[in-house]
Amino acid sequence: FPPNVGGFPEPDAYLSSSATIARFNLASELAVRARPSLVELSADIDGLAHTLGLVDGFRTTSRDAIGALPAGPDRIAAALASPDLLVA
Repeated sequence: FPPNVGGFPEPDAYLSSSATIARFNLASELAVRARPSLVELSADIDGLAHTLGLVDGFRTTSRDAIGALPAGPDRIAAALASPDLLVA
């Protein structure tokens, strides 16, 4: 069901600056509430990608950015907010 009579917004609407901030805020909140097992898993970027449903893993640029963060909630938040998990 579309959100209104105009139908669904174009995919570019999901890539606005406000949508990006909202995505990062949600990812940060979810990461803070992550189970301890997920926090431990965040040390293994490939395992984290697989747990999040990315069978082929993160793209190289995402992997590099996520890997630059220490394991823990910040790494989980970056993984959740990565473009690899964006569905538009």
